[in-house]
Amino acid sequence: MYLDTMLQLNASTNQIQNFIKLIELGNTVEYSLIHINVAKSP
Repeated sequence: MYLDTMLQLNASTNQIQNFIKLIELGNTVEYSLIHINVAKSP
């Protein structure tokens, strides 16, 4: 649903697609978020 909406809005899905791929490859959520360079909240 999230990806469908992003695609309908012509928004980039690169980061979420990369994140999903990293998770599918067996990486942890923390590693995957760091690897795709998501900013930490304060």
